[in-house]
Amino acid sequence: ELYRMRIRASSPLVGSSLRESNLGRRFGVSVLQIDPFHDDPTLFGQPLPSALRDRVGAMQAEPPGLPDPDRVLLHNDVMLVRGAPEQVSEVEVAMHLGMLPVEEAPEELGELLSQEIGIAEVLIAPRSSFAGAVVAEGAVGRSFGVLVLGIRRGDHHVDSTEPLQVGDALLVRGTWKAIGVMAEEVRNFVVVGQPEEIATQVTDLDSRSWLSLGILAVMVALMASGVVPVVIAALLAAVAMLATGCLTSTQAYRAVSWSTVILIGAMIPMATALDATGGAARIADTLVDVFGGFGAVPLLAGIMLITTGFSQVISNTAAAVLMAPVALGAAAGLGVDPHPLMMGLAVAASTAFLTPVGTAPNLMVMSPGGYRFRDYAVVGLPLLALFFIVSLLLIPIIWPL
Repeated sequence: ELYRMRIRASSPLVGSSLRESNLGRRFGVSVLQIDPFHDDPTLFGQPLPSALRDRVGAMQAEPPGLPDPDRVLLHNDVMLVRGAPEQVSEVEVAMHLGMLPVEEAPEELGELLSQEIGIAEVLIAPRSSFAGAVVAEGAVGRSFGVLVLGIRRGDHHVDSTEPLQVGDALLVRGTWKAIGVMAEEVRNFVVVGQPEEIATQVTDLDSRSWLSLGILAVMVALMASGVVPVVIAALLAAVAMLATGCLTSTQAYRAVSWSTVILIGAMIPMATALDATGGAARIADTLVDVFGGFGAVPLLAGIMLITTGFSQVISNTAAAVLMAPVALGAAAGLGVDPHPLMMGLAVAASTAFLTPVGTAPNLMVMSPGGYRFRDYAVVGLPLLALFFIVSLLLIPIIWPL
């Protein structure tokens, strides 16, 4: 929770620095911001009207930043403090501070972020040298110049005076450069998200922005109309983006997901080998024998069931590549159109809802959200059933078997 606390004249903090006060180690609280005291502006000794006074105050205000640990604290300085209620109460009594109305504290939240200052969630990596370190002693803050706003372990918060453990999630505030340095410490930290940094990269629309939207629209139209193959339409759009200057060659190269390219390149030989050795035909014959006697729709359900099983433990791309020859063989064996079976395969390959290892986003949110393995099954099973029911109803109607 956030609190605004004013330094009284009798406070032992007057004349000392934030570093010397050691509030984090002694009381387990974090000082997020320090606002210096300003006398109300006057004109010829008379107070200004409230509207003009507010405008002058806004002009005097400095942009938000990290508090300087060596800044000398003065009488009437206002500190934005984060901590548990009992910790803040202890600081209030021990340091002779004045508590400002708590309801005013949330107004300060909008000032904690800027184009220079951001917030990110950081996980302690398995081999991190910071495992066992104490945040209140400045282990993380002094090393990287950031403020640790909170610590979560599993589904509960941890006091900053407790040693860190592997998997602990830290909410840190600092310059984007400092957060970037932490992200590079891959042995020590895993930076889960930097949403404010992404927001600062958004630029206004210009002529090239509208041109790129036009190229996208033409690509979609070509794909939908079938005038050219989908691959050719995408390739033409990529060439147009480079030719018109919407993207540089470096930007285009960096935008390619090489891990996906390598994965597909590695899985295609496996699928080819499965087809060449007769493995795909054997699996397809088994599917036809088991489900084919009941009709084409049960066969579609069988293919979707096997594919979704693969997608829970391997990537959806790999599952689709592996099952494609099986679905084609099953369609040929039963003498039905392969299009509905392939569409069912595509849908089933994207239903990695039951485990955290089926797809990267599932794994990324597991620790920050405090989820357990079975939580995915509890939520995923109903969603998976919904996908199956809707697919088995709509696919045979749109693509008749």
